[in-house]
Amino acid sequence: MHEASGNTPPAPWEAFVSPHVQLARNGLDPEVARMRWEAGRRMALDEALEFALATVSTPLEVER
Repeated sequence: MHEASGNTPPAPWEAFVSPHVQLARNGLDPEVARMRWEAGRRMALDEALEFALATVSTPLEVER
């Protein structure tokens, strides 16, 4: 999204995200990591949001 909008992420965000991205890349074959990164870059915003939200669990509703 940052590339598409011409913006760069704020330094604190980059510092927070980078270790997690590197950890994920380290768990993949380098070619697979590159392919997945490129696939993500090609996603439209709505596709990326749908993909991300599909992996998020929501807390159970607590009855009162």
